Amino acid sequence: MHDTAVIQALCDKVEQMAYERGAKSVLRIALEVPDSTHFTPEHMQETFDLFRGSSPLLRETKLEFRYTETVPDREMILRDVELELPDQDQD
Repeated sequence: MHDTAVIQALCDKVEQMAYERGAKSVLRIALEVPDSTHFTPEHMQETFDLFRGSSPLLRETKLEFRYTETVPDREMILRDVELELPDQDQD
């Protein structure tokens, strides 16, 4: 899969999760990627920046990468998503 398509699919998935939970924004996305990947953090960040600018939920999102041997080659695992949820007033 092309690099851009991978990042676009990630953004779509995270946006859907955020909408389903009624989030105000996505604060952080943590990815686990294989040591052997051709993706560089700089390239992934640049590609992510292209998509997040058009999404109110992703505009301030921090993208984190962790390289590991345990992830199968050519895969990327969405390890964690931190959402900003609306305040729940308890009266």
